Amino acid sequence: MVAHVAGHLSYTSEELLEMYDPEGMVERYIDLVFEENEKVNIVSRETERADLKRLAAESLAPLEVIDEGPFADMLDIGSGGGLPSVPILISGAVLQGTLVERTQKKAAVLDRIIEGLGLPAEVIARNLDEAGLSEPFDLITLRLVRLTGRLLNLIGRLSHENTLVIYYARPETSLKLSGWTAEGYSYRVDNSQQDKRFTLLRKKA
Repeated sequence: MVAHVAGHLSYTSEELLEMYDPEGMVERYIDLVFEENEKVNIVSRETERADLKRLAAESLAPLEVIDEGPFADMLDIGSGGGLPSVPILISGAVLQGTLVERTQKKAAVLDRIIEGLGLPAEVIARNLDEAGLSEPFDLITLRLVRLTGRLLNLIGRLSHENTLVIYYARPETSLKLSGWTAEGYSYRVDNSQQDKRFTLLRKKA
């Protein structure tokens, strides 16, 4: 059972995946990642199956503290090999995804993975500011992408008053968050001694 203690989460990968992926689609996702990795380097060659399984579980951790959902649509910025977007789509927490990945080869791989899993998403192989997006999203996610003031402004233009932004890190202290509320959580993975962090951002009313 996932434990919640004063803004801290403690869980095992198995627990989260059992809750949000009862059909075991994450295992198929991992298969596809390793198959594609033989052709295009989307994850480190030293990455093991257990590593990807843990990262998939980490992608789902914020769902434990979010009351909203399912979300009509999601924008994932810098999607890479599909974390956190693919596990979130698998969970059913969002109905439609838009995944923005500027590297053409990675975007092509991600497109094949999405198609192979039959997930409701499109992949855009451009930078966010070149993607031609104008309508706001219900959920916006970013992982391993530095949240700068410029990027936050772009996110703001793609947000409405109820949009939730999940940033899989702690915002830098120099980042000005005026106009936003920030709710931070730390968590530990599989009894690790190292805390990780995600932040939930919302526009101020």
